[in-house]
Amino acid sequence: MQSIKTSIQALLRIGLVSTVILLALGSLLHVLGLEQASQLTLLLGVWALMLTPILRVLISLIFFYQEKDRLYMAITLLVLVIIALSIVFA
Repeated sequence: MQSIKTSIQALLRIGLVSTVILLALGSLLHVLGLEQASQLTLLLGVWALMLTPILRVLISLIFFYQEKDRLYMAITLLVLVIIALSIVFA
């Protein structure tokens, strides 16, 4: 169980740091007048922010699959489907 906690903790930390860096860099580029570069960088920052929880769910799904825990696999898969549907229909 410690392995999954460590993996998720690392993922969340990397996701947060990369999001902050990309958004800060995009804001700086905007202030400097580099519109096209700032828009791309800000878009990447938003994507990093959105992908972090999705990847967290995927890591949990992989862990539950390896542990052969069918109940939590089903619950995690349901969460993943709900996230996917909310992205498609939003």
